[in-house]
Amino acid sequence: MSDDGGKIVPELLLDQLDAATGDVLLSWRTSGPVVLQQSFPLRTGAAWTAIDAPVDVVDRQSVVRIPSAGDARLFRLQSP
Repeated sequence: MSDDGGKIVPELLLDQLDAATGDVLLSWRTSGPVVLQQSFPLRTGAAWTAIDAPVDVVDRQSVVRIPSAGDARLFRLQSP
C-alpha cells in the first residue's frame, strides 16, 4: 500500500496477460473507493485520466481487463 496524501491506496498489480485476447489484467486488494487512472505518453508531467472500464471483484480482489492494443501507458490507483 502507498500513502496518497494521508490516504492509504492499495498496490496495483499486473496479474496476467490473456493469451486468447492479449488483454492485460490489473488487480488490487478491494479495501475502499479508488480510481484506476492511466497516463500516456510516458513522460514527466503527462496527464492522468480515469479509466472507464468495468471492475470485477473476485476473492476480495478488484480486477480490470485492459486491451493491450495501442500505445504504452502507465497505470495508478488514486483515492477519490
